[in-house]
Amino acid sequence: MQLCQLKFMIFLRWEKELFDWQDDDDSCFQCGIGESLFYEGKKDEAYRHYGKWLAENPQNTNGINSFCWILIENGDVSKAYSVVRKVPWGVSCYADNSVLFMRAKQLAEQVGNHEESKWYQQQLDKFQESTRNWEMAEEKMMDMTSC
Repeated sequence: MQLCQLKFMIFLRWEKELFDWQDDDDSCFQCGIGESLFYEGKKDEAYRHYGKWLAENPQNTNGINSFCWILIENGDVSKAYSVVRKVPWGVSCYADNSVLFMRAKQLAEQVGNHEESKWYQQQLDKFQESTRNWEMAEEKMMDMTSC
């Protein structure tokens, strides 16, 4: 299994270098590299990979979520919570970052911060409500335009 992971990581690094990612999001490849390192037992190298990448892209939702996931897998829930709470705290929940609100809510509960967990849930509820309202408005508009 380790050989398979190593081949996968080599492929991801090769794929990442093959294309010009300046205008695109390479987070799927970056996550794959970090997760492969972690599952190869190279925890410190995986942590360094995420640390360097997220220092350059501190708002990358996929990267933060993936890093939190391996921290949780490694039993470091409080560190995962400190990583995830940096992004959504004090901002609105929307489609691109809702996964971080879900992760932060889960981790806030696990570390015993129930007030913050409630706040994250309130933000998720507001997002769901606004999405529902938008969908209903769109349906009404479609009804009004069909003759």
